[in-house]
Amino acid sequence: MIPFAEHRPETVPVDVWTEYVQLMSAATYGKVRPSGCARINEIYALVPEIRDAGRDLEFGQRCIA
Repeated sequence: MIPFAEHRPETVPVDVWTEYVQLMSAATYGKVRPSGCARINEIYALVPEIRDAGRDLEFGQRCIA
């Protein structure tokens, strides 16, 4: 199952989207290390359209498998 699959742009690979959602969900709870922040910035640089796709999503209070 891909979390928030309906919001993933077609240009964003599934594995990158899944990693992004996991990182952003952890960030909601203050659980992202500096390496995670760096990875989020790398993802934004690789696929800038991911920023707009995730802009209005609520990453907290969700179980990610």
